[in-house]
Order: sequence, then C-alpha cells, then structure tokens
Amino acid sequence: MKKPMRDNTKIFKLNPKYLVLLFSVYVVISVLFIYNFKAEMTNIKLHKPGSSELNISFPFDSQTDAPKDTYSYHITLKNTVLFSGKLHIIPDDCVEEIKINDKVLTKSQPLTNNCDCINGFYIDIKKQLINGTNYVQIKVKNNIGHFGINVIDKTFYEKYIIWGFILLMLFTMNINPFLLFLKRKMLLVYHGHKSIIKIISIQIAALTITFIMTYLLPNQPIWFWCLLSQFLLLIAIPTTFSIYHNFNFGKIIASLWTVMLLLLIVNLKYLSHDLFSYDYQGHLDYVNYMVSYGEAPLSSGGWSFYHPSLYYRFAALFWNLLDTNNQLPEAFFFKSIQASSLLIFILYCYWSLKTIDFVFKKLIASHKKPDKKVIKTVYLLTTTAFLAWPSNPMTSARVGNDVLFYLFFAMSIYFTLKWWSTDQITPFLIALLCALLDIWSKTNGFILLGIISILLAYKYLKYIQTNKILLGIANLKYLYKFIAIICISAISSYYTFGERFEHYQKDPNTRFVVSNAGGLSNRLLVDRGWQSFTTFDVEKFVKIPFTSSIDDNKGRNSFWYYLAKTSLFGEFQLHSSFTIFLAHSLSFLFLFIIIIIAIGLITAFYNLKDNFPTIVSTLVMLAAMIFFRILYPYSSSSDFRYIFPCILPSLLLVALGMFSLARNRALLFISYSLFIAFVGIAFIFQLIFIFLVS
Repeated sequence: MKKPMRDNTKIFKLNPKYLVLLFSVYVVISVLFIYNFKAEMTNIKLHKPGSSELNISFPFDSQTDAPKDTYSYHITLKNTVLFSGKLHIIPDDCVEEIKINDKVLTKSQPLTNNCDCINGFYIDIKKQLINGTNYVQIKVKNNIGHFGINVIDKTFYEKYIIWGFILLMLFTMNINPFLLFLKRKMLLVYHGHKSIIKIISIQIAALTITFIMTYLLPNQPIWFWCLLSQFLLLIAIPTTFSIYHNFNFGKIIASLWTVMLLLLIVNLKYLSHDLFSYDYQGHLDYVNYMVSYGEAPLSSGGWSFYHPSLYYRFAALFWNLLDTNNQLPEAFFFKSIQASSLLIFILYCYWSLKTIDFVFKKLIASHKKPDKKVIKTVYLLTTTAFLAWPSNPMTSARVGNDVLFYLFFAMSIYFTLKWWSTDQITPFLIALLCALLDIWSKTNGFILLGIISILLAYKYLKYIQTNKILLGIANLKYLYKFIAIICISAISSYYTFGERFEHYQKDPNTRFVVSNAGGLSNRLLVDRGWQSFTTFDVEKFVKIPFTSSIDDNKGRNSFWYYLAKTSLFGEFQLHSSFTIFLAHSLSFLFLFIIIIIAIGLITAFYNLKDNFPTIVSTLVMLAAMIFFRILYPYSSSSDFRYIFPCILPSLLLVALGMFSLARNRALLFISYSLFIAFVGIAFIFQLIFIFLVS
C-alpha cells in the first residue's frame, strides 16, 4: 500500500543556523545604520545677555542662581529621513520663542505648558525643517534661581528595525506553506476551544453595541458602568468556563473561582481608590500623564515616573475606552484605574491556578504518584489557599504597577514549567516574551531572567554530562536559547537603565534600581545587618496582629518577620476586634505552613528533575529580597509585594510537604487540619475585610 505523501515543504527557505546568523547580522547592521542616520543636535551654544557664548550639552543646568533674564540656546540640527520631528522640551523656567532657520515657530504653533519645568511640553517641528542642516534657536526666560533646558528627540527609531525585521522574515519565508501552517494552527485552536471562542465572540459583539450607544447617547454615566461590567465579564466568563472544562476537579475549582470573583467585584465596588496602595499619588500622576500625552515621562518628572510604562499605558487606555466622550467626573477615573488592576489580578490568579493544575496533572500521570484521595485533597487545599489568601482583596484593586508584574511573572512561570517538562522551543520563547513584558511592567521582572538562565544552564550541564561531550560543542539548541536570553537581557537593560545611565554620567549619586530611594523618609530605615536575617520572634509574630513600616515594635527590623507578616496582610492595619482575632489566628497557623514549606523544599531536592524550577523560583525570589534589603534598607523595600508571585511556588512546596507527610497518617491528619483551618480563617478574613470596606 502506498503511503500518503507528507508535506515536507519548509516554512523558512534557510537552515535555522543560517537564519539565526542572518538575523544577527541584520540587527547589527540596522543598529549601525540608525546610529549614523538618526537626527543629531550638535554645536549647542548658550547666549547669555551681555556675555560671550558658551558651549553646552543637553540636559543643561546652570548649577547656580542667575538673574531674571532671557537666555538663548542655539542648536545645529541635522534632519534625516528617519527623524519624526517630535521634540520634548523641558525648560527652566519658560520658553518664550522658538525659531527654526530664522522663522518664528511659535506664531504658527502656540505653545502650551511652556513653563512646565518638571515635565515640559512636546512639539512637532518636522514641517518647518529642510533636509540636512537646520538652525534652531530657543529663548528661555529665567524667573528665579537656576536656569537651563533639556531637548530630547522623541523619534521611535526602533520601529525601523521592527519593520525591517518583518520584511526580512517575509523574504526568508515560503509564504504558502506558512499560511497553511497558520491555518492548521488556527483550526486546531478553534476546534479545541470552540465553546470559549463562541462565548468571547458574543461578548465582543455586546461590547461593540455598547460602544456604539455611547456615541448615540453620549454623556450618560450608565455607559461607564455597562462597559466596565462587560470588560469584567469578558475576563470572568471565559476563565470560569476554561477552569470548569479543562482543570482537574473542574466543577469544584470553578465554584471556588466564582466565589472569589464575586468577592473581588464587591471589593472593587466599595474599596476607596486611595486605600491599601503604595505611592498612590505618584502612580495616579503617572496614569494622568499617559492619558494627557500618550508618552512615557522622564523619570525625574514625578515620584513614580522612574517605573517602566506598560501598566500606566494599559490603565490610560482602559480609561480612554470607558470615557468615550471625555466628559466623566474624576471619581470615575479613579474607579477605572482600580478596575484595570482587578482585570489584571483576575488573569494573574487564572494563570497561577493553571500552573498548579499543570503540576498536578503531571503528578497524576506519573508512576510515583501518591494515593488518589491524597492528591485530590492536597490539590483542592492548595488551590483554595491561593484563592483565599488574606491579602488578595488589598492587592486586587490597588492602584500601582505591582499587579501587572504579578500577571506576567505567573505566565512566565507557567510556560517555563511547560518548557522544562517538554523541552520544546515554543514555551521557552513565550516564557522569555512574558519576562520581557514583566520587566516593562516593573524592574523586578529581571528576577525571571535569572530563574530562566539558571534552569537553562542546569539543562545544558545535564546534557553535557549525559552525552559525555566537551563543553564547547553542545547541541546548537542550547546556544540559540542562550543567545535569546542575552538579547532579551540587553533590550531590557537598555530601555530600563538607559536614561538612568545618562543621569549617572551627570550625577554619580543616581540610583539605578529605585530612583526615588533618596527621597524616602529616614523613618523607613531598617536594620540590614546579619542579625536582621537571623532573628525571628515567634511569640511576637503571633501576639502582634499586624506589622508597620515605621514602628520597630511591630517587627520590621527582622527581615523574615516583616516578609512573612506582609505576605499575609501587607503593612496595613485593621482595627476591628474580630479582624485582630483572625490576624492572630492566621499568624499562628502560618508558622505551621512555613514548616510544611520547609519540609516540601527538602523533599523537592530528592527529585530535582521535576522540582528544580519550583526550588529555583522560590530561592531566587528570596535571594532577590535579601539583596534588596541590603542594597535599600527601607521597610517599604522589604515588603512581600515585591515577590508576591512567590505564593505560587510556595504553595507547590506545601503540596510536596504534605505528600511527604502522607507516609504517616497522624502527621497527614495534623497537616490537613492546620491547613484547612488556615484556609477557612483566611476566607472569613476576606469576607470581614470586604464587609468593613463596604
């Protein structure tokens, strides 16, 4: 019988190793091309009244007080085809006039915010420029104190690299096989998730109708709540459906998930926007800036402006979607930011549960699995503990970029575990992409690159050991992955620390990680000596319900005490007598949870092949917090919120610990009892918290 013909046509025309080489050469050439053909501001001179001109560079600050007068800056600007013409000007104090090639620009473009010496203003001068050399003159009036200016080219030159990359991809691709491959994949996804796709389609259609109604009947606050509800349902319904049909014990988990969603939505309704947030006003100013300008601000422009911009872009976009006619009151703006955080938090919870489910599915499929009843009980307890975690209501609707960091961290961990178990390239690349987005959300995302690098290095060394080959001639697939990590690290470092490095060249006291650390109150300073890492007052941990970032008597000088307490309740305090009782109980029970985590960690080392990612994730996050405490000894920098995703691998270690205790029925019964008590009291704490908020 004749075998059916296989379609051996390759998607790419070149061998993968030549393809990698080609794209590497392209990146180098394109970077050099842009470096040579981008716009340049040279020969910058300052003209002081009654004195000779002075050669300067941007940013410029006089460093000393100067008389009230007008100062003129002359710039030679090389215009290129790549230059967008958009400039960001930050004057000290007021721009009075801008001339381009002796023509006054301010007559045709009246200036706004021209006296904003903190964030400045944006201006487009492309139409006024000629090809080649142009002469720009900016007159700035100094009202008092120092004088100066900064002019920044806001052209997004990287878009040319991206477009060139896409064109090169198309050039090296066999288009028809690629389209067939894409069609097969899409059909596979559709047939595998047909019901969810139909539900999402109906929801999108309903959302579209609501958007149309906001334009037909504008300025109606009801549309804000309709849109907000539909966006929440757009996330809530498909995730619930997915859990119900795809997870182990789906009916039970979907029921618990639904309860959590209802609690968090009620919490969103009643929780004030300025409660349980860190640097609230700074984050609010950042979102406002993004709404107004659509550009990431200078890190020096506000208290929280040093953060990467992704969360603030999303919050601004979400507000623009809800406020379609730009007429809603400010209170709606606050609620929309909280709602955007809740949407992200729900997705974070979903991907975390998906990770727990993935780990347990692997365990159920393995030969060395515990008793089925034990697996089911531990799985349900682990999942319920995650959903009932005491600090979830505080975190879910918080104004701040932490929550987006949590989401991409959880997603990256999920795909890292998939790559670890399957050794496929696709989940590895998705994990790296999530790591890149995580760094764009918050600098803490660099922890993920450390985790993935350690795991890859371990796999690489095991491969060498197993195949008994020399270090330098290992399989090319590892080389590609190391190159991918290096590229992601380089891109992330450039965009995260580039501006700070420029500031460092002017000011050696510039802080690279937490730019506003120099402005923190001395009241937040804590001990960073060895004793802060070797002490843990168990009695105080139970007796004192909540901790404080400014009160030494509430344990903040003990690193482990403060980390454990903030993992449960943050650094916030509730004054209801019943919540205080619950906090005492949870603190007591949490000590036993820590013991089970320790047992799980020891157990994990006996099966490194399966548990190494969980071990590395937990230990690297804890190591990062210790390093952070030493580098920035402030209580606000020692808060568990910086490694909040650590709850996920910690609960996986709890599961391993309980599996280990399952050998002794008495110990298993005790661990069950303590854990059920912890989960039950945590759930009651959430209910009381939401009741107090409402």
